[in-house]
Amino acid sequence: LTLQVHRKKLGRIRYIPEAINYTQDPQSLRDFIKQNMRWQRGFFQGVMKYKIGLRPQAVDLGLGYQMLELLFYLIQMFVLVPYIVISTHQWKIIPIVLFSDFAVTCALAIFSAVAAKRAAILGSLPYFYFLRWIEIGITVIAYFEVVALRRFRGETFKGWSTKGRRYALDAKALKDTA
Repeated sequence: LTLQVHRKKLGRIRYIPEAINYTQDPQSLRDFIKQNMRWQRGFFQGVMKYKIGLRPQAVDLGLGYQMLELLFYLIQMFVLVPYIVISTHQWKIIPIVLFSDFAVTCALAIFSAVAAKRAAILGSLPYFYFLRWIEIGITVIAYFEVVALRRFRGETFKGWSTKGRRYALDAKALKDTA
């Protein structure tokens, strides 16, 4: 939808701080992976369908920057660091790089918690870092499936069952929204 709004110049997409949005997060790691796989496949389907990155529009530049940033991160972690380790025989570099990466993530989480005035963000940091690596893997898999292998192209949504995976929004689930 966002891509269509940009491409067809249907209006502007804005951040509205007063807006309230309730989400239903996956209840298990398996559901999280399935949900993110759907989202990433859908993202790459949109990129291919609307030729994102091939036009001089803001959405192209923004998404192109994000993809370039991911590419540089993957090259750094899976090409440059292993090359340095193998060529220098300094295996100590791996934990230093991972700790530095985690420290940057911690700094961003602290900034986000302060900016949003939500200390609960800090409690999810260890899980967030783990899930971030899972999401990076899902993104790479979805990219290869949709872009490189040309699977899932033009598929229409057939639906899926959420029975047993959704839960009622109660006071406990809503405690962090105020």
